Formats: sequence, C-alpha cells, structure tokens
Amino acid sequence: MKPKVDRDRCIGAGQCEAVAPDAFEVNDDGFVEVIGDLEGGQVSDAVESCPSGALSWDDG
Repeated sequence: MKPKVDRDRCIGAGQCEAVAPDAFEVNDDGFVEVIGDLEGGQVSDAVESCPSGALSWDDG
C-alpha cells in the first residue's frame, strides 16, 4: 500500500512533511505531494497525524 493525498481536503499544514520528510513535501501551491521513500513507520505516523484527514492509504 502507498499513501494518497486528497487535494480537496489538504490544507498544507505540513505535519506529514515534518513527520516523514523523505516521503512527503508541501509544494509551491501549498499542497502535499508524495515524493519518495515510503518505507517505515514514519509514513504511517504521518498519515495518522494529518490534521485535515487528507492522507489515506491507496489499496490499488
């Protein structure tokens, strides 16, 4: 599984980037992007810590 971002819910808080900087980045438009290393517990922690609930898991 990999994380996905719901851009309609994303508020660009950057919590995910703070928790898992190798996996997430807030872009110039203020939205989070999945950028890289998706291994480890930090990614799960980032998905769970998203204040707007914009991060979830893509089963596909």
